[in-house]
Amino acid sequence: MSRQTSGKTLLRNVIRHTDAHNKIQEETEMWKMRDWEIQ
Repeated sequence: MSRQTSGKTLLRNVIRHTDAHNKIQEETEMWKMRDWEIQ
């Protein structure tokens, strides 16, 4: 039982980390495009 729960928690943490990483990458790309448009 506890093993299954820890697996779910791990999966949830991975998903949360991936979402945060994707958001950071999207913002970085957005700023790159904006810098490129200004120049």
